[in-house]
Amino acid sequence: NSNEMDPISPVDVTVMDVIGYDAANLTWTGAASGVWDIFNTSNWANSSGPTLYTDSANVVFDDTGSSTHITITLNQQAYTTSVLFDSNINNYTLSGTGGITGLGSLINSGTSPLTINTSTSYPGPTTITGGVLTLSATGQLTGSTSITIASGAMMNAIGTSSPSAAIVANGTINFGGSTAHASI
Repeated sequence: NSNEMDPISPVDVTVMDVIGYDAANLTWTGAASGVWDIFNTSNWANSSGPTLYTDSANVVFDDTGSSTHITITLNQQAYTTSVLFDSNINNYTLSGTGGITGLGSLINSGTSPLTINTSTSYPGPTTITGGVLTLSATGQLTGSTSITIASGAMMNAIGTSSPSAAIVANGTINFGGSTAHASI
């Protein structure tokens, strides 16, 4: 009968992320430059060696990175899963016209200071377990739902933080500039 369909035969199915990215674990090397861009510059490493940044990644800035490329220029929106600054040697600075976005969080640990001169809009928590995080006059933490400063850690909040972010300060927080806050 011409109205009957042939039985469907089995096919191989490949599962693919709808966005097209793997949630890669990437560590900053700064091998090529101080530029954090998307799919362009090999300033990152994964378990296989040098690689490019891909969105949705878990990124780490630690002491294995180049000490000559610790001022990071981010002129795009980097959609991250998580960002960890874990350094005792490299004093990182994040600058540029872009920023950190995505569903993730930001953690500053280790003893080295971190300066944010760019806009971030991730909705997850910002946690400072060590060192000093400075949100400069041009820096923004506009999406973070909470900011936690552990005992012994410090935040200099000169830029703009989310006024609805709950702030838990067991360490030191210094407010200035246009920083507004809902609760401490």
